[in-house]
Amino acid sequence: KAVKLALGDAFTYTIRPWEGGDKVRLKRMTSVFLDIFTLRRFENDHQLRELIGIKKNGSPQSDEYVQGIVNTIETCAVT
Repeated sequence: KAVKLALGDAFTYTIRPWEGGDKVRLKRMTSVFLDIFTLRRFENDHQLRELIGIKKNGSPQSDEYVQGIVNTIETCAVT
């Protein structure tokens, strides 16, 4: 809520299901947006999977979805 209040009425702030990246759009020019990424260090792989494995509504994500994100992270980490 603090970010939304700070942006004011000219912007739309979209909270993503996981804390990896929210989105800010200018209301009068919705094709332009700013992704806000949060860097977080996890103690282990299990903590990461636990976080991205739950949708915003509390339902579980599919194993394929979680594994796809983990694969992308691991690929980026070694390139």
